Amino acid sequence: MKFERIDDETFWDIVTKAGFGGTGKIGEIRGVTYAQMVATFGEALEGDDDKTRVEWLIRFDDGSIANIYDYKERVGVERVTRWSIGGFDVNAVANVRNALAHITARVTTYVPGFTA
Repeated sequence: MKFERIDDETFWDIVTKAGFGGTGKIGEIRGVTYAQMVATFGEALEGDDDKTRVEWLIRFDDGSIANIYDYKERVGVERVTRWSIGGFDVNAVANVRNALAHITARVTTYVPGFTA
C-alpha cells in the first residue's frame, strides 16, 4: 500500500470536506520506536498540544487517512513505543499495519467487531 505524508493544512481540508471536526482514535501501535516510525513514515510534525508532541498525517492510495500520534506519553519521544492511530475508517488501521509489516509491531483496532 502506497502512502504520502500530508501537511496540516491538507489534513484539515480533507477533514472539513468530509464534514468532521477531526479524527477519532481507531487503533493503536505497540512495540515500535520513534526511530522506526521516522524510518517508515518520515519526519514527524510537531504535535498540537501538551497531550500530543509529535504526529504523522498520512494519506493512503485508497483514500483513507490516518494521523499517528503519541497521546499522553510521558517519556521522551525517542523512548515512546505506543502510538495512537486516528482516522475515519478501519482501512486506515489496516494500511498502517501494512506499512509497518517490516517491523514486529502489534497494531490493534478500536472498532468493535472488526479485525484489521
